[in-house]
Amino acid sequence: MYHTWSKKFMEAVTRDELRYVLDPKDVMGEDYPSETFRVLQKNEIARHGEYRTRRLVLAAYDELSAQGMRPRVEGYCSNEDQLLHLTKRRHRGCR
Repeated sequence: MYHTWSKKFMEAVTRDELRYVLDPKDVMGEDYPSETFRVLQKNEIARHGEYRTRRLVLAAYDELSAQGMRPRVEGYCSNEDQLLHLTKRRHRGCR
């Protein structure tokens, strides 16, 4: 089950998108006005001296990538494409 989930995840999210989710400032720059997981990041830096979750999640992503799982590269699907995909109708474009 883990393999299936991780494969789907790798097909859905690029490493930079994952970095953005974990810490938008890591991707967009320190002056970026948005934050995610602020309390988690603050607590981990206080306890471990680093944002440990970011390091571990990215390391796991890199390991999956090294095992041959590759993220999709064609870009985002339109809402219509996503809906068609969810209803299992045949469509062109995003998969």
